[in-house]
Amino acid sequence: MKIQSTKMQVIRFSAEDVIATSLLGALTGQSGLFYVDDGNGGYNSFNGTFGSYSGNSYEIVGMNTYETGVGDDRESLITGKNGVYIPELGITLPANPTVSGIAKNAYDAFSSDNGYYTNGISYFELYWQ
Repeated sequence: MKIQSTKMQVIRFSAEDVIATSLLGALTGQSGLFYVDDGNGGYNSFNGTFGSYSGNSYEIVGMNTYETGVGDDRESLITGKNGVYIPELGITLPANPTVSGIAKNAYDAFSSDNGYYTNGISYFELYWQ
């Protein structure tokens, strides 16, 4: 597992002080592309910013450019190691660096009563490595 964010702490074991790191909020303030299940088997997307980190998820703030029906786009990022074909242009974008760069900044999101949240693990980390 990769460390997504760090917090330095001094922990006392018996008479020894140990400096340790833990996972906490390093993505806060960074931008991302988020995909959320639309409840009908498809996906919608939006851009946003990682907000505060609590428990095991980040709040997503500053959401914009909301698009519906983007399940194919999401699938392309997940399976795009060999490139992504763009039918409108008749070309295949290379997996590296174009598609991998997008996959490094794309995340699944989920909604709750209070807004949208993500675990902060990118498609690149989930599906490409």
